[in-house]
Amino acid sequence: MREGSLYVDLSSSSADLIRRIAAEFATRGARVMDAPLIVGRRGIANRSVQVLASGGAESYNEVKPLLDAFSDTVVYTGELGTGTVIKLAHNLVRRGIGLAIGEGLVLGAKAGVDPELLWDCMHWGLDVQLKQMKKHFADTVFTGNYDAPASFGIGLSRKDVGLATDLGRQLDVPMPIAALVEQMMIHAISRGWSEQSTASLFRLQEEAAGVEVRKR
Repeated sequence: MREGSLYVDLSSSSADLIRRIAAEFATRGARVMDAPLIVGRRGIANRSVQVLASGGAESYNEVKPLLDAFSDTVVYTGELGTGTVIKLAHNLVRRGIGLAIGEGLVLGAKAGVDPELLWDCMHWGLDVQLKQMKKHFADTVFTGNYDAPASFGIGLSRKDVGLATDLGRQLDVPMPIAALVEQMMIHAISRGWSEQSTASLFRLQEEAAGVEVRKR
């Protein structure tokens, strides 16, 4: 690595690793950025790619035209390693959602429902939910305003989740994710949050980790 050169890492690794690489390269007068990719369904061939670039702002401005050449979206995430953290968190959530969807589809299929019809209905509901969640996070999680009553609170949601897990037990369908969701809802209800929105469940994770997720 020559002095004055810029190394851009597009791989998925760890934030600690890219920072160690940056420290080593700095001794040689070289700079480092991490720029992991979130690849869409059709991937790089169709430029369905989001690049999460982090590192020095000057380095980012230097390399951005190159990143733009093969990606749909380039996001500058700030300090070195933050791009990698976002990529890992994103992939974790995607896999978790996939497993939860799998539980629901298998439950419905074993109960005799047409799985394609179930997925069509589920997909519609998920689209609506994602749009609502964007507002919920802005109004609730990022502001810490958890106490506002909701039109469909945790208590009612827990009833539906409980009915689903009951059905799973009747049909011998393993549902570990649903069981965890139900237990967290029971915990929230025991805290007196029954009338609050399900966004309040996020507070349990904040408390467990000792961090508050607020808008900066």
